[in-house]
Amino acid sequence: MLEDAHGRAVSGVRISLTDRCNFNCVYCHNEGLGDTRGPLDPQDEEMEAADVIRFLEVVEEYDVRKVKFTGGEPMLRSDLEAIIAGVPDSMEVSMTTNGTYLPGRAADLKTAGLQRVNISRTRWTVRRSTGSPSPVRTSRCSGASRRPSRPASPR
Repeated sequence: MLEDAHGRAVSGVRISLTDRCNFNCVYCHNEGLGDTRGPLDPQDEEMEAADVIRFLEVVEEYDVRKVKFTGGEPMLRSDLEAIIAGVPDSMEVSMTTNGTYLPGRAADLKTAGLQRVNISRTRWTVRRSTGSPSPVRTSRCSGASRRPSRPASPR
């Protein structure tokens, strides 16, 4: 079993599959990351699918039972379904995404073995034509730098 520096058991890992993101949030700082318009092949600095899967096979031997795929935006990886399909069967598989590409890929991701999705978005709006939620497209994610201020804590 793996333990962290404080003696706690490590039961899960997070793997950032890419630094790329299809939004321009102030906290993502995706400048200089190239084309971020849709799923693409892995970039030179990103781990190949086989390397991600091999890493998971190794940590499985140390009783790691959960993996969460993150990014940037992990759905920018065209090989995401193959990576998820290669995760050892003993592991729970989850992903954090901004949700933009879920409508076209959710079924395939579930078939590949994805069990949970955390959709992390700063702001949503409702489409007038369908009444369904839709991401707001802005030059930066609205509200990312405008968090409500906290009241001063008593000293």
